Amino acid sequence: EGIAAIVAPFHGMKPGTPALGSPEAANLVKLCSALAKHLTDTDPNFVFLEVYDEPDYEKPEDWNELQNQCLAAMREAAPKHLLIAAANLRSSAKQSTDSLRALTLNPPAPDANVIYSFHYVRPIVFTFQGTSFKSLKNTLKQVPYPSTPENTAPLAAAEDNATLKNLLTTYGQERWGRAKIRQELAPAAVWAKKNNKILTCGSFGVFRNTVNPEDRENYLRDVREVLEELDIPWTAKSESCGLLDRKRDHSVLDEVAVRALGLAVK
Repeated sequence: EGIAAIVAPFHGMKPGTPALGSPEAANLVKLCSALAKHLTDTDPNFVFLEVYDEPDYEKPEDWNELQNQCLAAMREAAPKHLLIAAANLRSSAKQSTDSLRALTLNPPAPDANVIYSFHYVRPIVFTFQGTSFKSLKNTLKQVPYPSTPENTAPLAAAEDNATLKNLLTTYGQERWGRAKIRQELAPAAVWAKKNNKILTCGSFGVFRNTVNPEDRENYLRDVREVLEELDIPWTAKSESCGLLDRKRDHSVLDEVAVRALGLAVK
């Protein structure tokens, strides 16, 4: 019995950094090595080491190359521990939320004790409503889910911001729902099976402040059930958009998330 922990450097660097071949890239490799060495005497059944949280490179192959260097350094320092490789957030310079496609564009590391993790944030016009994602300030409220051209049209018509108006229109046209989510997730599951790798969803959720609770519950349930259908283990976000609702001096379980995630709480 006990609680297992994933230990990872958290994202704090600018997108596209550290550049390949730079002193900063060498420092990241050294950091990963030092972290693994520091934890090498911990129980590998309960401590797992992740390279980096949410890498963001315009070219996923650049991150893949640097990540493989980090994995090799970590394996040398911690030969028994499970290592977790992180999918790049984008598949190209123009696509900032397509970590699933970015994952499938590169071959996996040869290390048999490496698994791969991705964060599922799509579609950001819904999941990040009322907050910000990178340079996008998403001021939208009550964005519906599932989406259709008809139920997003009133919001798009009332929106003055051209970027948000376009995102809403596209979101409606793409008809986001369970089938769309499965269409997105399935190729990554195929990649994992083909390469004999375990694939995990390290994070998904919806910011709760401006969303219709029923729509949020439906989205969380759809993502969770599709992940389970595809045999992809998952972790839901906690604070602000997931399982825990932070109050002034404490946190409480979010009943919407508890139901949607199929959890039994005693």
